[in-house]
Amino acid sequence: KQWYQRRVAITAGVTHSSAHVEGTSYQRLEFLGDALLDILVVCHIYPLHTDFQPGQLSDLKSFLVRNTTLGRICLQLGIHTHIIHWSESVKKKTAAAARGFVSEMQSKEDIDQTIDKMFGDVVESVIGAMYLDMEEDFDRVWSVVFPWFQEYYDMFAMQMTAEEEKRKKYRLRLCVDTTA
Repeated sequence: KQWYQRRVAITAGVTHSSAHVEGTSYQRLEFLGDALLDILVVCHIYPLHTDFQPGQLSDLKSFLVRNTTLGRICLQLGIHTHIIHWSESVKKKTAAAARGFVSEMQSKEDIDQTIDKMFGDVVESVIGAMYLDMEEDFDRVWSVVFPWFQEYYDMFAMQMTAEEEKRKKYRLRLCVDTTA
């Protein structure tokens, strides 16, 4: 789905420094996108999870913005196929990650190991480009970005629920043991 209005913004967001296009590399937009993603996620989870302890909020934010999650999003959305580069190393990393991601023979850990930091950086730079292209409108950016994270958000919520159930059972067992 095309969300951008100016092709220049998205092109800069996927241009690797090896492309040697003067003044164009995703690194500056990555800086912006990294900061934006943190604030967007915090603004989303803070009011929704009033029952979470600060550590749980930090864990959720960290889970959503970590390089592995961002790299998986990059591969799921196919952003990696649009990285502009002149680097054999980038070409090999992209091919290896794509193979690992689609292979059902590999474990989740194997896939995570093949996801290079570059893929997470590119997602952050695309978010930075999107922010500028959308005239710095946080809500518009989040409306496009949140669906990218929905699966991971739900996954974390399920883990938190399962952990809370274990804690409840443990506390119940302690109560039963102490009353006997």
